[in-house]
Amino acid sequence: MELFRRQGLDATTMSDLQRALGIGRQSLYNTFESREALFEEALGRYVEVQTGALEGLREEGAGIEVLRTFMRGAVEGFASQPERMGCFITQTVVECGVQNETLARVLMQAEANRQSAFVAALASAAARGEIAADADVEQLARYLGSQMAGLAVMARTGADPEMLKSIIDTALRALPPAH
Repeated sequence: MELFRRQGLDATTMSDLQRALGIGRQSLYNTFESREALFEEALGRYVEVQTGALEGLREEGAGIEVLRTFMRGAVEGFASQPERMGCFITQTVVECGVQNETLARVLMQAEANRQSAFVAALASAAARGEIAADADVEQLARYLGSQMAGLAVMARTGADPEMLKSIIDTALRALPPAH
């Protein structure tokens, strides 16, 4: 997964995969019919991990601070790696788009998972009076999701993690205040 995350699908060769996995070409093909099939498996595993990381946003009472902690933690993860790998999901969208139907399904499911978790946290924040009770939490979740995608790209290009965290704080301050 890390090799694909670092290099992307197009730049990763079967020889790269053999070296990284420490197995022969035939063993690789016996396990995975193609480089693309292995990429799909790696992306699916990454999405599973990310889906688990979102669960805290769905807990009762989660609100703005839980959302802030999640977003800041994601940015720290994106920016802390020596290779600045960023987010595998975002990189795949940028590199592959949705031309590959299998990848498109995985990416759409990842987006739906993130969206529903952000909606849950924002709905909780509205119920707790942290943001306006009549806030459009679906739209706000899309707004914060787009912020996360941009932050992942910025992290990959070497942006300072503290600056990225300040962008998160600004985005959260832009949410409609409680009346």
